[in-house]
Amino acid sequence: MDIEENNLETLKVVNEIFNKNKIDDLNNFVKKRSCLNTSNEILSVLFYIFQSGNVFITSLGNAYKNPYLIWSGVGMGTLASILYLLMNNNTKINTRLMTNIKAIRENKYTDEITDVFDNKSLKDNNNINTNNSNSIKKNISEI
Repeated sequence: MDIEENNLETLKVVNEIFNKNKIDDLNNFVKKRSCLNTSNEILSVLFYIFQSGNVFITSLGNAYKNPYLIWSGVGMGTLASILYLLMNNNTKINTRLMTNIKAIRENKYTDEITDVFDNKSLKDNNNINTNNSNSIKKNISEI
């Protein structure tokens, strides 16, 4: 009876740790999403400013036959493209964070910490360690 109570206490503590970890992850994901949404708004405004400036300055440079204005417009277009790439990257990260938030809500979230306790992964790690140690021994014996 003592062993069963001890096992139940251990399971209770382990579950509390995992639940706290899920809550911490959820808070972290929500903060990151908020930050990414704010930065995407700013990047979006900057993108449209640089994109419009690109068209205007390049057209003005062509009208006055000024190569400096033309290349300045091209540079603004390049900056706009970089901003667009950053916006897309933030959107992809934001989508992945939302997937994690939904998984936590549906109680399907798997953190990398819980994967360690999977028996299959433990067996695979033991095989890798055994193979690595055998190859190390083999390499040492060759020297």
